[in-house]
Amino acid sequence: MQNYLLEIEKDPRMAQHHQEILRTEKISTTNDIFAKKLLSRKTILIDFLNAVLDRNDEKKILDLTYNNSEILGLTSDDKTSRLDITCTLASGEKVNLEIQVLNEKAWIERSLVYWSRLYTYNLKRGSKYKNIAAVICIHLLKFNLFDAVKNPKPHSKAKLCNLEDGKPITDLMEFHFLELRKFSKKRISSMSRAEKWLAFFSGKLSGEDEILMKKDKIFDEALNLRNEFVKDPDEYLAYLKREMELMDYDNALYEAGLDGEARGIEKGKVEGIAESDYNKVKTLIEKKGHSLESALDLLDISKERWSEIESILKKIQK
Repeated sequence: MQNYLLEIEKDPRMAQHHQEILRTEKISTTNDIFAKKLLSRKTILIDFLNAVLDRNDEKKILDLTYNNSEILGLTSDDKTSRLDITCTLASGEKVNLEIQVLNEKAWIERSLVYWSRLYTYNLKRGSKYKNIAAVICIHLLKFNLFDAVKNPKPHSKAKLCNLEDGKPITDLMEFHFLELRKFSKKRISSMSRAEKWLAFFSGKLSGEDEILMKKDKIFDEALNLRNEFVKDPDEYLAYLKREMELMDYDNALYEAGLDGEARGIEKGKVEGIAESDYNKVKTLIEKKGHSLESALDLLDISKERWSEIESILKKIQK
């Protein structure tokens, strides 16, 4: 116990993060070290899937089998905190759940690649096409994938559709994008099951909310697991190290963005992006009734980036 605390104290940032966790009694539930432990509980994963996929009655998921992502070729060595869980439902359907913390610009493209790998894997030699099971991809994202003004809802669903009437032509392809930044907190009593999971993963639950959530058997299990997780020295230290890696990676991306003009990005493009972001914030405030803080959070714009935008626009207006 003492050794792991000494290791935390060696890194000032890690020590500060540790103190913040002690103060708030909260951790990031999207951290892949914790999320993997959480979603390895079959009862919890089944409940989450039933909520997100809106499965009930005869379509309700009762059992599933975890699959090895390495066998499916779905592992990666990138540094952007991606958790991959693949499972097969009793119906034969394949489900791939990913949690992504940092923004990935080509997320749609890589989502299609993952879907195609799972779909192809379903096709056994000698089997008939009509026997291929559906593949459902669920993406839990800590950034905005779609424009927050045009598409403010946190849960977007996609299927292969007929452009003429908008109706799906097949159920074999299905995507769910859960954008946590777009989730707006409301009373627990008025939340759907899926919204409660969004509240859990978005970190927007107050202590009072958690007391109410713990009346539910599954959420009681999830919250207890979170509380026990920080008491395990090995798991907690791995969690903190992962958080530091994410901070380093995020800072590197931010600094690269600030340095973009010096690296040859046209000044007009930099100004255009700043003006576009400014107008989006203005629209949310003036037409949707958001506060500045709420608008920035919804659009995934940091306060530092907002100050930079204001600075750029002031220079343009001179």
